[in-house]
Amino acid sequence: MKASHHLGLALIASCLAMACAVTQASQGYAVMSGQEGAVKKGMSMAEVERELGAPAARVGFGNVPGPTWSYHVADSGFDRTVFDVDFGADGTVISMGERLLPDPQGGITRQPHMHHLVP
Repeated sequence: MKASHHLGLALIASCLAMACAVTQASQGYAVMSGQEGAVKKGMSMAEVERELGAPAARVGFGNVPGPTWSYHVADSGFDRTVFDVDFGADGTVISMGERLLPDPQGGITRQPHMHHLVP
């Protein structure tokens, strides 16, 4: 009886954690890894925002023609995983990919995924 009680509490806790991640994703601060596949080369900024919500960050780099939008990945297993969407000068997606933010304590827990150009 006690084991089933602990199992029930664990199930409730995991459901609450997933609900928080989904709520956060709907506010545009994070996405689930399964949502990343919805972003395709040539999509407009409006289409990406419709699919993923508002990004956690919008950054422009001087040597890149368009902005990069960054989303935290809620279900990656690492709290530092980011999904970046790079836009060209015409405002459409030219590449996207995951990356792992540096560990503030200097360690690396896994190699980051590199951005890839979408064929």
